[in-house]
Amino acid sequence: MSCYFFAVGGTGQTVLLNYLRLAFIAGFKPAPFYVIDADVSGPLTESIALYANLTGRERGEGTPHIVPFPHLARQDSSNARVLADGGAEEIDLVLRAFYSADELNGDPHHGFFGLPAIASAIAAKKIHLVENAADFGGDVEFKNVSEALKRQETKSVAFVGSNYGGTGAGVMPTFARYFKRLAPTHNRVSVLCLMPWFQLRVSEHPAQQGEPTIRHEQLIRNSEGGLAYYGDEFRRGIDEFVFLGRSDFEERVYSRAYRDQPEHQHPINLLAALMAHESLSADSAPTVRDALGTGNFMSYWKKENGADLLDYPVRKGLGNDAPAIAFGKAITVFIGRESMMRSFREFLSPLPSTTLDFFPNRVVPARLRLAVERIARETGTSKDAVIGRLRGVVEARLKHYKSVMDWLFGGPRAPQGESREGIQRERFLEFTRDDLRPRGSKFEDYQRFPTTFFHDAFRGDGGLKIGDARTPQIRNVEALANQIESVFQTALEGIVRAGA
Repeated sequence: MSCYFFAVGGTGQTVLLNYLRLAFIAGFKPAPFYVIDADVSGPLTESIALYANLTGRERGEGTPHIVPFPHLARQDSSNARVLADGGAEEIDLVLRAFYSADELNGDPHHGFFGLPAIASAIAAKKIHLVENAADFGGDVEFKNVSEALKRQETKSVAFVGSNYGGTGAGVMPTFARYFKRLAPTHNRVSVLCLMPWFQLRVSEHPAQQGEPTIRHEQLIRNSEGGLAYYGDEFRRGIDEFVFLGRSDFEERVYSRAYRDQPEHQHPINLLAALMAHESLSADSAPTVRDALGTGNFMSYWKKENGADLLDYPVRKGLGNDAPAIAFGKAITVFIGRESMMRSFREFLSPLPSTTLDFFPNRVVPARLRLAVERIARETGTSKDAVIGRLRGVVEARLKHYKSVMDWLFGGPRAPQGESREGIQRERFLEFTRDDLRPRGSKFEDYQRFPTTFFHDAFRGDGGLKIGDARTPQIRNVEALANQIESVFQTALEGIVRAGA
């Protein structure tokens, strides 16, 4: 049975990006995900697509997207027009009795900008149309998820978003309750809400970034109203709640969200990703670390800057039987993996005029040689051409390793063309690379003699799987590169766990 990760609004997308980076670091395949938002363009969405490809999704697939409004709403529709749906003038009068002009005049295609009440109404309208239209209003993604839940093919669903903005605060509870209703006894629904942890301030360049469309006081009112709603109504059906926030507020520069959704780096987003993965990985409601409260309500107020994140367990799969590794040790393995991938790139860069056949078998691991020969045979190319393509793939992967290292430990903005993320990578965690680098004589020996590591890793218990003629495991260079990363991950985890 499968799991789903629903990233609602800009906050949900930021946590999803952290979740996909976590999967890349720890070497597990993430759960299928959907973005629920009007805004699915810009650097944040591009980064989500990038890391989804790096962690096992087929290339060329777009970011799975569910719009939080009726699919057939025209581009120039106002919220009032969507809700009235061509109704009489009396309907318009009723709407204006319950909603402000700002709420009714907004365009749902541009987001809800801190207006959760109208967002919830629009989401409920979408659900009503979906349930009464055979073709789901053309919304294929929403239809696929709904039908999977009805067929009881899903064991758990995690919703992640804020309870202080517009889309997350208004759409998340409406959709979560609907998905729980589709399979009340077979589908565990978790909701992870981020409460206000920042205070917006106007940019020094307001002409570029714009004036905030929502004030801090409104964020607090939205959050308080959301908590009351969860407490009085929501808990009757949802299996698990987690609320994350801060006891004080950091300043954050306001920036326009629509079509330019930025990532705001902060430990709370990484913590939310760790918690979401724990929820999806468990067969029952997890024990949230440092949780306060009782029952299925949990809260986590973050005061410091993230050092205790290193002890948080990360499961290597979706299920209670999947082995776990502490997040700090996962980073240590990742640092070692990056080091060995760099050594492997050099290993694949022979002297000019040499070929694969030039090297004796004791230099090239036997399984690597067999894999290269199989790909060359099946693609009708030379072995050296396969090696050249493999070296290119490894080179491209190393740029992504650097991007993640810069995200974790701080670093300059990547040069134009080297990264699609476009993030100014300022250090946002307390620990440094030196704190977490692999230690021990065995790893140091492997760093000095990486060819020995390649031989040991490729023929070990988690070694390279070549397959036979009927069930080939490796069909192309990209698949070979994926397996090599997985092999390095398994070998290095053993070294780090043993402390050698």
